Amino acid sequence: MDRILVDPALQPRVGGLDAAHIAALKENPEAWPPLVVVERGGYLLVDGFHRYAAAQNVGLETVPVEVREMPADGDLHALAFALNAAHGRPLTLADRRGEAERLLGADATVSTSTSPGARRSRRRPLPRSANSLRRPSRYRRRSNA
Repeated sequence: MDRILVDPALQPRVGGLDAAHIAALKENPEAWPPLVVVERGGYLLVDGFHRYAAAQNVGLETVPVEVREMPADGDLHALAFALNAAHGRPLTLADRRGEAERLLGADATVSTSTSPGARRSRRRPLPRSANSLRRPSRYRRRSNA
């Protein structure tokens, strides 16, 4: 446990660690899947933040660990999110939105088409709200009422 480095910024859950989930995990440490780490100046925790906290609370000196290779693109946040989405406590909508915002970045832009039929080929900011994603009225379905 003392060889594992923890970077809280890699925790994909917007609300951080859930004390109730950690308490539930402490009940049966033998059933835990291994923590996932990458070698990066030590063994950096990528998946298993709740299990790591539970292991500390229980006083475990060793835990099973799976060492993964560093992602080709170096994006440990994406790896942590993907691993969390695959098992354990489900990610909330806020967690998913947080990852989407991280991927898009604060100044995210989208290129419009550069095909000959495109009206314009400049970059424009992404909409900030779901309401701005509504189709213009000319594209909405009309009811037959």
